[in-house]
Amino acid sequence: MNSTENSSENKDSRVKKLKLREKIVRELEEFENSPWVFLIRKSKLTILIIIALLIFGIATIKNMPRELNPEIEIPFAIVVTVFPGASPLDIEQQVTKKIESEISDLNGIKRIDSSSSLGFSSIFVEFEAGEDIDKSIKELKDKVDNAKTELPEDASEPKTVEAKIDDRPVMEVTLVSEEYDVAELKQFAENLKDEIKGVPFVSEVNISGGRDRVIKVDFDQDILAKKGLTVQGVLGVLSANNVNFPAGSIVIEKSRYNVRIQGEFKDSSEVGIFPIGANNDGSLIYLEDVAKVKDDFSKEFSRSRFSIAGDEPLDAVSIQIYKKTGGDVTALASEVRDRIENEKGSAYPENVTVEVTNDFSKFVTDSINTLVGNGLATVFLILLLLLIFLGWQEAFLAGPAVPFSFFIAFIVMASVGESLNTISLFALVLSLGLLVDSAIVIVEGMHNKVEKYKLTGYQAAISTVREYAAPLLAGMLTTVAAFFPLLFVKGIFGSFIRTIPIVVISTLIAGLFVSVSIIPALGTYLIKPVRKKKEEPCGRNFFTKVCLKMKQIFKGKPRKERFSSKMFDWIAKVYRRNIPKILTSRKRRIQVIAGIWIFFFISMALPVFGLIKMQAFGQDDSDFFYINLEMPNGTVLERTDEITKKIENELRKESEIENFVTNIGSAIGGDGATSASEGDSNKAFIQINLIDKKERETYSFEFVSELRKKLEPIVTQGDIRFVELDSGPPAGKPIELRVSGPDLLILEEFAEKIADELKSIPTTIDVETSVKLAAGELVFTPNKEILAKNGISVIQIAGELRSKVARNDDIEITRDGDEVKIDTGINDKQLSSTEDIKGLSVLNSKGEKFSITELGMLTFEPSLATINRRDNERIVLITGDSDGGNTTEITQQLLGEIEKMSLPSGYTVSSGGEAQEMMEVYIDMFLKMILGIVLILFILVLQFNSYRQTMIIIFTIPLAMIGVLWGMTIFRMTLDIPAFIGIISLAGIVVNNAIILIDQINRELKEGSGLIDAAKNAGYIRLRPIFLTTITTIIGLLPLSITQPIWRNLGFAIIFGLAFSTLLTLIIVPTMFVSLYRKEYPLEK
Repeated sequence: MNSTENSSENKDSRVKKLKLREKIVRELEEFENSPWVFLIRKSKLTILIIIALLIFGIATIKNMPRELNPEIEIPFAIVVTVFPGASPLDIEQQVTKKIESEISDLNGIKRIDSSSSLGFSSIFVEFEAGEDIDKSIKELKDKVDNAKTELPEDASEPKTVEAKIDDRPVMEVTLVSEEYDVAELKQFAENLKDEIKGVPFVSEVNISGGRDRVIKVDFDQDILAKKGLTVQGVLGVLSANNVNFPAGSIVIEKSRYNVRIQGEFKDSSEVGIFPIGANNDGSLIYLEDVAKVKDDFSKEFSRSRFSIAGDEPLDAVSIQIYKKTGGDVTALASEVRDRIENEKGSAYPENVTVEVTNDFSKFVTDSINTLVGNGLATVFLILLLLLIFLGWQEAFLAGPAVPFSFFIAFIVMASVGESLNTISLFALVLSLGLLVDSAIVIVEGMHNKVEKYKLTGYQAAISTVREYAAPLLAGMLTTVAAFFPLLFVKGIFGSFIRTIPIVVISTLIAGLFVSVSIIPALGTYLIKPVRKKKEEPCGRNFFTKVCLKMKQIFKGKPRKERFSSKMFDWIAKVYRRNIPKILTSRKRRIQVIAGIWIFFFISMALPVFGLIKMQAFGQDDSDFFYINLEMPNGTVLERTDEITKKIENELRKESEIENFVTNIGSAIGGDGATSASEGDSNKAFIQINLIDKKERETYSFEFVSELRKKLEPIVTQGDIRFVELDSGPPAGKPIELRVSGPDLLILEEFAEKIADELKSIPTTIDVETSVKLAAGELVFTPNKEILAKNGISVIQIAGELRSKVARNDDIEITRDGDEVKIDTGINDKQLSSTEDIKGLSVLNSKGEKFSITELGMLTFEPSLATINRRDNERIVLITGDSDGGNTTEITQQLLGEIEKMSLPSGYTVSSGGEAQEMMEVYIDMFLKMILGIVLILFILVLQFNSYRQTMIIIFTIPLAMIGVLWGMTIFRMTLDIPAFIGIISLAGIVVNNAIILIDQINRELKEGSGLIDAAKNAGYIRLRPIFLTTITTIIGLLPLSITQPIWRNLGFAIIFGLAFSTLLTLIIVPTMFVSLYRKEYPLEK
């Protein structure tokens, strides 16, 4: 009886399949002329397209420039003015405020920050997002030009430059030798500089360290006074006679000759014997009579040393090399290395060591290679999964989706000016798991058509494309819709991440094209019905089972006999057996839906209660970092050098340090830019290069944290700071507060209170204020009545004092083709105390001599090293960082404590820096996520023509959020900007599973199934492709998430969200569908 019934059922099943096959064949005839299947019909053309993609794709990759990060245009400009010897207060009043006043009324300016320090004014202008930078810079320059007439005569011409994110040296070359002094090393560096300038993509080459040769003129002020001469007068005579000047031309005997005046000095001996005046008896006074003239070195403002492998540091000279915008940093570095090697024995002796101490191309290459390695590992894992779950034919067929999609994406990237960098390569790796999803669906569909309905490969290809093209297009568009708004994120962060949506969108579109055209075309040759063959024995030894398993995989056994299929079948049966328990009970359906919403709102509260930390960008594992040392203002170079040597001794003990370069008398910013001047004698920085990442036991940021504990006790006076490479675009300090108001003393007092409060918060590090006292200044206050009686003006005293106290090097000569400056000033031994300053004298028009104490009062007063302003108002900055703490929470805690303090009227406190910028970015990105969801809504309504079904699909997005937030909480991860990008991308990824389910439910209902059976069967039928696409996406992200600290949070955000939403989608989508359509369709048939 049972056998008869089974036979009857099998017969009915065969008849049903035959009818369906006939129906499919009829539909194919109608669909065969559709543009979707053009490349399937024209398979030979498809092969030519594949070959073209292969050729053009490889050529494009080879020619694309390589960089660490994308080159972005940032809306900043800097106005720099030098006024030698001027105090910060004079700089503020006479330079900074005058320029600020002129540029403040410019349109499109977001903020103006300025800094006035000893002899230096720096004004930082930020434009509003969306402004035309070139136009804004031009208008800014015009305004600055207008302010020139109001600046002091001795101030330099203001220089306006556009700030660039990559405006830092990409390579540094250090010269050291035990046989040559620093002046000779600097000459060798100059020789190399001339050669390096000719390297393609090099924009600028600077030299630091070493000392220039000068002709030094040390005046004796006593002799000058006896002779009735002044320093100003002597310099005027020297300058007026040190000229070469064209005097026209003359015709002599039908030939024209140029006439030139050759008056320039040739060497120090000629300078020394130059007559500068006459005695009363008419005899000449020569320069060497009133001054000591000699060949010497310029004043030592800085010192440089180099140490390798723990050796004793040697005096060094460094060359910094900058790259042009759009240049290939790897090609530049390779050419520089070649030229340095070729110039050995020519530009520099062979016994001079020339070491590349900073090669950004190495960091770029390592980062790119790591991402490429992650990509290859991802491809391998995905292919392995396809091989296990689909079989070798299907895996071989789906595999080409990756390279061909990438080739198309590379061509698009090159056409829009993108480079190969860590951001673009990351976006490609992110796309890996997504683009094979479409390929898996197509391959699965073709396999089922061939196996179930006995279609030919050609018929299966057309039928599969007909069935899945629309939902795959909708799925691709929803993912594109999630990424598309990221193109419009504002500011520097928006420019920085813009590469991600460009690459992902182009890759996904390419992936769909490959999946519905190239893969089906290839499938017509590869996917064929499997015929059962008699199994040949593999032997009776231990490897029999292994042999059978390999044959099962590679010989294309029927899928139902494979282990992976049995596993999926078991999961599907469990699912189909249990899901009706929810679908058939109204109470359980309500419980499931309500429970999910409750769980969602609990999850959203996790960041609010501080269970998930927030920051801008995670830390990255770098090959180098900097140490900044700042001693109290006024500290002489020698004392700064003493402390620096103690730090060097500790660094030499660290086995993970490959080498380091020390610069005393220089400061370094977060962008790697350096400066050296007499006012920086209290500063030093050390660039530390670590050994290869593969040989290190810790990440660079972990090493820095441990090193900090060892070095901080050494610096008992002053501050030591550790500067690591920014993993994202430039931002402010992690913790930053601003106190604004008119009185510097009140600002200083209140800033110190805030700084003390900040230091008391656990985990805070590197706390400092922008208020720094200089060593002090001697202030001369003239008695104008006495000046008037003796015919002396204030400007006359100022000029004479300046010429004696501040050395002058405006006069220069040409010697052996090189420019040599004449360094003039009073002998240092005559200006070593306050009494020496008081003894300085001034002559009136009658030749009468007056000491300055006879003409006024000389007092000692304290002074600030720097005066900061924002938007025309004085401010003091309090900045800091956190070692493991949440900077946003620390800032809010600090603001709460400040509210308890009594702040005078007219003074305000505000927060800024990275925390404020991060919050602005989060708000902007959240709005873009909402825009993405709205776009997804439009696409889904267009696809399904149903608000209810669209709402069901959108409901999977909160499921992903639950997974992300709980995953990050459990594994103690940080919600940073990359993680937020992951959340945004999830909005477009997780809906794809719901689209597949809804599409299948509609098919089941169309074929006459009841509502419960349609919902149950849809999950059963689509479980395998849903699980496969989810697993491939997760596996695709794992290598990147595990090996790349900066992208770890993004990768795991997608993994957590996708895994959780996939599991719940199979429950919530059928549940909501039944709940919403229970009155429209019969529950059972």
